[in-house]
Amino acid sequence: MPCMDSNYNYDRGDTRRLQTKVDTLTNLLCGICRTAEGHMMSPELKAWWGQHVADDLERSKRDREQTRVRLLELRRNRDVIDKQISDLEGERS
Repeated sequence: MPCMDSNYNYDRGDTRRLQTKVDTLTNLLCGICRTAEGHMMSPELKAWWGQHVADDLERSKRDREQTRVRLLELRRNRDVIDKQISDLEGERS
């Protein structure tokens, strides 16, 4: 019989609460796997852990790229604002 959380009614369709629960459980499982890595793990857990690590690496790459793009955008905006300020100061002289 599969393990289930008996404190939650899954029929309610409360997706936000379910996602929070899944994220919490994933975080706990991730910590356990980090501790157990290299020790005896079931094939299913090894497969989940390998995919989880790969997914985390991919997500980190995407996050870094999004941050890089956002920083470039902010720098361009700053340059435009600096030019506008310079132009305004030049008009006052």
